[in-house]
Amino acid sequence: MSLAPDIITALSVRREEVRQCLADLAPSDITAYGKSDKPSIEGSAEDVLRLVMVNDRAKVERRQPVDRDRLYDRLRFIALEARQKDDLRFIDALNYFFEIDAGFRKNGNLLSLYSSVLTELVADR
Repeated sequence: MSLAPDIITALSVRREEVRQCLADLAPSDITAYGKSDKPSIEGSAEDVLRLVMVNDRAKVERRQPVDRDRLYDRLRFIALEARQKDDLRFIDALNYFFEIDAGFRKNGNLLSLYSSVLTELVADR
């Protein structure tokens, strides 16, 4: 994926923020996921992205109950898609939830995956 320098800079800054959140967690709270550890989710990547950015986002913003396990599985799915797609909407979804969902910042598994995706995006650029 060819990214503009200002996008690379922004992703690098976000990567450092994510790494700091990871550093603040206990090592036992973090499990690294491999590239093949995609959660079992029905629907296309577009469907999952739409569910997260329309339905789940609205619930989180309104502070309504949301199934966190399902949301985080969807975000893991989106993170793995972000590695494969030439489409910044997937990384934007992760960035958005990192900013608004305090639970995301405490989820070591999701942060670890997010950090690895950001590292891949800014590597060799």
